[in-house]
Amino acid sequence: MSKSTYKAVGTMNEGRRILDCLRCLFGGMKSGEKMILSKSLEIASLASISVRTAVKMIEEEAKRDLENLERELNEIISMEKKGDEITLGIVSDITRGEIAAGLREGLLEFTQKLDDILDMSHVMAREIMRVSRFSPLRKSSEVVQILSDIAEVGKDVISAVDKLTELIKGASEGELRPELAVEIERIEEKVDDKKEYVLDKIYSVGRYLHCLEVLHLVDLIRLLDDATDYCEDASQVLVNIIRSLE
Repeated sequence: MSKSTYKAVGTMNEGRRILDCLRCLFGGMKSGEKMILSKSLEIASLASISVRTAVKMIEEEAKRDLENLERELNEIISMEKKGDEITLGIVSDITRGEIAAGLREGLLEFTQKLDDILDMSHVMAREIMRVSRFSPLRKSSEVVQILSDIAEVGKDVISAVDKLTELIKGASEGELRPELAVEIERIEEKVDDKKEYVLDKIYSVGRYLHCLEVLHLVDLIRLLDDATDYCEDASQVLVNIIRSLE
């Protein structure tokens, strides 16, 4: 056989070895894997609340209620810190050797994507607070309408996070619901389209906006788009892990 054939055979054998390992492991899900999914569900639940709060901040930004915005920012900071603690615990569980080698990479990626959603909420909340405190948006009709459009995209992100939470909950109870991953993918595609629409609108009225307003609005819509990407990635990784164990 040629070198390339040997390499292909070796790769296939390694793939079979990993799958065999995974099937043996999840043939009866062990306590370590159940605990990781349980902790992951905690992160997803925090992310759901955090994203909701961040979207609420977008809706309230034009009101310039600094006291309320700061309270909501502190709530998100608290959830992000708690999420980081849970994430570090999961990473420790995975890397300590309690999880089969074939599962580690996928679970680490899955955990990181969940944490990224919380991080996005944190970054967005700080951005809104910073702008509201130092360079508040004008209450022009253009700004108010664009903020409303961005908040509508935020509702799609909330839906994606909620479906991801359902997916994790089902997996932790031994029920895989791949249709939820498909729904998340559809939401991600819809958010992509809405993001392009909002960006077009921002630049079409850019001559009426301050440069800081343009930067801020673009940041908000891109952060929301990133969040749906994280949801889609996390759902696909989880579905692939569970399916490989069937």
